[in-house]
Formats: sequence, structure tokens, C-alpha cells
Amino acid sequence: MQKLMAILLALFGAGCTPNEEASPSSSTPDQVQAVQRDCLRIVKSEIGNILDQQSPIFQRSLDSCNKKAGHYNNEYVTCIQQSPYSNALECAYKVRGIDRSERDPSLKDMKVGEYGAYSSSISEILPALYKDADPKRSIDKITLESYLGRRDNFREIARLPRIEDSHVPVDVTHSSFEQGDMKYWVVRQTYQELQLAKIMRETQHGAESVLCAQYGSIDKKLMLSDGLCAGLLRKHFKVISPGA
Repeated sequence: MQKLMAILLALFGAGCTPNEEASPSSSTPDQVQAVQRDCLRIVKSEIGNILDQQSPIFQRSLDSCNKKAGHYNNEYVTCIQQSPYSNALECAYKVRGIDRSERDPSLKDMKVGEYGAYSSSISEILPALYKDADPKRSIDKITLESYLGRRDNFREIARLPRIEDSHVPVDVTHSSFEQGDMKYWVVRQTYQELQLAKIMRETQHGAESVLCAQYGSIDKKLMLSDGLCAGLLRKHFKVISPGA
């Protein structure tokens, strides 16, 4: 989150000052209709995990949003409020007209509510990371709690009811596929409003994995061959997942 804060401040410059004119946007005012602003939610989405609501920066940001000053134009507000799981950083880039996929093609087809990451571990670390669980058939607890905690935080910021599932999945599946001379193990864990998929392969010194997350209704299945997940697999593993 510290990195998010630094990037947001760099993108918007001094945009938090109440008297500054609105920042340039990729859309004209006529193209973006006025929206009902929930400024407390918007600012919490940006810096609520870093700064206390009583901090001067938080209060200045809140004041700017209420006054429609700085970067808090209608396009940015609409982007954040379009989903409980919107990524404030992605909205910041979008409003600035910055296409991050030009440098990182894995982001090209990323949809709202999609998150993901790549990681690698040496063999000696795996037992401590997974405890008594099989890395090929589980997701480590630290990663699970990170994404579930994000789900809970997103919903709290959006003033949605807390999901009382004790972080117990509603479904867990295992599968594998092969491409070239490599085998890939897939672990899926589905929770209310969150689907996770870990795609792992063994390396000479340990293992590496891509973790894909999709927030929102679980009626729409997280596809490994689509969106951000497909982009991460192409970038880090140079593979295209077969089917779902």
C-alpha cells in the first residue's frame, strides 16, 4: 500500500489541494455525466489502508473530492464507484490516459475485480510456507488471508454487509495440464465474492506460481485463459492455459 500511495501522489501531483483546478482527463466533461459522490469511500479506496481518517492528507483529499477539485473529476469518481472491487490505482492511470499495457502486455485484458501476482520459492522455504500441506494442492495461508482480507476491506469501504464465512471456501478443486516438457498444477479455491486460482510448476531449485484472483459474483467463473490471469501466464510461464 505504501507503493500505491507513492504512485497515486506522483500521478496526481499536488491534486489533493482544495483550490487546484481539475486535473486533465482522457474524457471531456460532456462525455462523463455527473455522479453521486461517496467521497469517504473514494478516499478510503485510495489511502484508507495507509492513513488514518484524521490525518491532514486524508482530510485534504476528502475536502478536494467534495469540492470536485484536483483529480477528483467525474470520470475518476465513476471509475472507483463502478464496483466495490475497483482498483484505485488503475482508475488513476485510466483518467490520466496512461495505458500500462504498452509496457506490460499482461494487463491488456484485465477486467474490474481482477488481481494477480507471480512468486517463486526455493525448495527449503516451501515446507515452512505450506506447513503440512502439499504445495501442488493448496494455496499458502499468507496469500489466502491477503486476498480474503482485501475482499473484506473492499466491502467495508463500500458499506456492504460483511461476509461471515470465517474464510472457509465453498469449493476447492485440483487439476493439472502439460505444455512442452512442463507440468502445471492448478488449485482453485472459491469463496463468497472471491475466486482464487494458483498455477504452479516445479523448477530446478523450488517452485514458481501465478496467483489469479477475481472478486465479485462467483456465478461468473474465473477463467485461466482470459483476462489478467491469461496475461500473467503468458508473461511469466510463456504458456496459454487450455480451456478454463
